[in-house]
Amino acid sequence: MLQLLRHTNVNFSLACLNMTPVEVIIDYKKLQMFEQICRLKDGYIAKEMFNHRVVRYVNGDPQTVGFVPDIYRLLQKYGMIELFDTYLQCGAFPSKFSWKQKLKSTVIMPSQLNVLTELICAYPWLDGYIIDSSQCSNLLRVGRIQPHMKYTCQAILKVVGKLVSNQYVSHCKLCDKITFNSVEHVICFCTNNDAHRNRVWDAV
Repeated sequence: MLQLLRHTNVNFSLACLNMTPVEVIIDYKKLQMFEQICRLKDGYIAKEMFNHRVVRYVNGDPQTVGFVPDIYRLLQKYGMIELFDTYLQCGAFPSKFSWKQKLKSTVIMPSQLNVLTELICAYPWLDGYIIDSSQCSNLLRVGRIQPHMKYTCQAILKVVGKLVSNQYVSHCKLCDKITFNSVEHVICFCTNNDAHRNRVWDAV
């Protein structure tokens, strides 16, 4: 989507788009389905089957696999197991709006915050300049507002993405030396760039 290189840091890509990791989205959808089943009226076959499987799982039936154990694991993972216990005891479940807000504050927002925190801890200079905690990358927004700068913004984003990429071994195309960070090597160490580098330092 961003046309970044294959080795680009995943957290950087997610932060640029202000997106949630796909694993968390899958968890969110499963918990949404759990809410829909629990809030069904009595008499629906789906709810009766679900309740039957829940009882078997709670009683330690080793043959209970699939959705129920998965939901139990997710509720433990996100600290919402008390809702499961309440449902077992009296059949009560939060309203649709309350559950949606609960999932947003417990599942989605912490995940996005973790992505940003890990990225900013490793690369503090990204905060406020390249990425924003509440929306997509500033460069992407500039490219949308000023269409004539779109390709320039994309090029800058690629360079920044490469600077924060996971390190991998590659050969410099200019001097054919092995390097773990091709951008750093070309800018600072490549012997074929000595003349350009000296001109830059003279200008500075």
